[in-house]
Amino acid sequence: MRQGDLVILYLGHDNVDHLYLTPDNFSIYNSKFGDFHHVDFVGKPFGSRVYARSGGGRGGGDDKKGWIVALAPTPELWAMALPHRTQIVQPLDAAVVCAHLDLRDGKVVLESGTGSGAMTSCLARCVAPTGRVLSFEFNGTRAAKAAVEFPRNGLPASLVTCEHRDVCADGFGDAADADAVFLDLPEPWLAVGHAARACRPGGRLASYSPCVEQVARTCAALREIGCDRVRTVEVREKEFDVRPNALRSLEPRAPDGEPDAKRRRAEADAPLPGFLAKPLPDMRGHTAFLTFCTLPLRAAGET
Repeated sequence: MRQGDLVILYLGHDNVDHLYLTPDNFSIYNSKFGDFHHVDFVGKPFGSRVYARSGGGRGGGDDKKGWIVALAPTPELWAMALPHRTQIVQPLDAAVVCAHLDLRDGKVVLESGTGSGAMTSCLARCVAPTGRVLSFEFNGTRAAKAAVEFPRNGLPASLVTCEHRDVCADGFGDAADADAVFLDLPEPWLAVGHAARACRPGGRLASYSPCVEQVARTCAALREIGCDRVRTVEVREKEFDVRPNALRSLEPRAPDGEPDAKRRRAEADAPLPGFLAKPLPDMRGHTAFLTFCTLPLRAAGET
């Protein structure tokens, strides 16, 4: 870890924070686990345990002294630790969006709006190092904060740019021939035509909307300009409990001389599967509807 690095601080399985290293004698990160001087992070590899100089403590033995784990930033960890300016796209939805947009190195993708920047980081990872993410945010304050935050997080201007712009009213500016567009807007149907003109013919579009009424109007706008394969999905996460099987077969053994006795004895003695998978009753709740389509081969408005 070096001066200026973004570091993800793992405090517990449900407690993650971040800091930018400023290695001087006055920069200290304070938590319930103690006081951590920035200079104690410098020179250590990511994944190291960093111990507090004072305060904290987690228990007996080595844990009498407070500690935290310093992790390298990833889009998923950053989504857990970032300062929220808006509601973010959760990593589960973000992964599905990136897959459906067919993002990879060298692609150019448009995003509106930027919000807290969590989705921007996911898009940037997919198209790096030679691609570009052009992000647009209608709120000037949020756009200015994101423009400062991205380079501090290791996303250079050659990879990610953020512009203050209302794409619903003014379109995507000079952007042209982009490979894909992602819309996270209250009224995405107003930006559909602009998106088609800013993308190459046959590019991909994804829209993120929490309400089905938004989806209905967006799908209607997409079909009106000739988009193909319009599809809406909802991503739900269901967890399974997988554990070794301690049960034995309850099939009674057939007595000798009875018809099919040999087969029934073999079935009774057959081992059950080594593991059982039981679906847990709880499931992650609704986050948003994701709408995907292929943009028309002719830009909107062309004859």
